[in-house]
Amino acid sequence: AFLRENIKSWSYIDRERNIMNSELYKRVTSHRKSCPETHVPEYTCINHAKIDFVKYATENIVDSDIKYVGWVDFGYIRKLTDLPSDKVFVYDALKNNHVNMIFNNDIDEFDSDPYFTLIFAPEKITGPFWFGSKEALLKYWEKYHATVQKLHNIGVADDDQAIMLNTFTHQ
Repeated sequence: AFLRENIKSWSYIDRERNIMNSELYKRVTSHRKSCPETHVPEYTCINHAKIDFVKYATENIVDSDIKYVGWVDFGYIRKLTDLPSDKVFVYDALKNNHVNMIFNNDIDEFDSDPYFTLIFAPEKITGPFWFGSKEALLKYWEKYHATVQKLHNIGVADDDQAIMLNTFTHQ
């Protein structure tokens, strides 16, 4: 009930299920059957919900002095050491009024194509960490959901990393 009432991403389950059950989508993602983001709409929607949970928290924060918020998946801390040293999180590198993320690899021209991302699943942006001012994250929330809708309109359902990459390449 909480998800249905407060988390916009949860309303995408039926749409994502319909996309994932389409014959075209199944053919395009047949080589990724072990990836839950290609056949489990609850998985993609709960990953999309990260930004919704942050938005919910920012709208319900009692302490008005809080200016920055973010998301960290618990498993990410364990994996942080696996990143190349030039990609590791540096607190001093955070930019005010931006959504700060960690990129695993450089962005190239193919990353703006949602079908390329769906088929090849390049690991470019880490989904489990982002941080920024409340204002920047609320703007990102709007862009994130606009991107989900855009991809749904062309028959693509994917996880938060793909949505983040597509949002970033089309800003």
